Amino acid sequence: MSRQLTSKELRAGKVSRAEFATIPRRKISIVLDGIKSGSNLGNIFRVADAMRIEKVWVCGTESVFSAKFKRASRKIETWVDWECRDDAAALVAELKRAGNSIVAMELCDESKPLFSEKYTLPLVLVFGGESNGVSPEVLRLCDGCVYLPMLGMGNSINLSNSVAIALYEATRA
Repeated sequence: MSRQLTSKELRAGKVSRAEFATIPRRKISIVLDGIKSGSNLGNIFRVADAMRIEKVWVCGTESVFSAKFKRASRKIETWVDWECRDDAAALVAELKRAGNSIVAMELCDESKPLFSEKYTLPLVLVFGGESNGVSPEVLRLCDGCVYLPMLGMGNSINLSNSVAIALYEATRA
């Protein structure tokens, strides 16, 4: 059986931290509309870093930057371009005017399966809060909605898991 690589061995295969800052990011950003869980946010930052996306926008609350966030993020937020905004709808309208394709991950009348969507760059993926989802004001601004087909008895999975799957799919496509 193979042995597990050490942190030092994993680090040796990466570019320097100075060089990392110069590498272009993928033309994909995410807008988080009213999320409340610090641990979800920390995990989302880790996925955003792993996929080297352009930006994370946290809208509606700054209270998610808690001890749970810090534990989950493992300080990776220093490598992710991010910004807080009060109004998700105003931000999405601004991003749309700038030429971004806006796709929400939400169950709507016209939602398509995540894996069947043809994504156009630059892309902004919008995710809603854990309880209420993407706000109606933001949904009206989106170019489309996608969903993750649930094959089990549950109707959804954890938000940070959904973000991870959506980002991997968008970057793969």
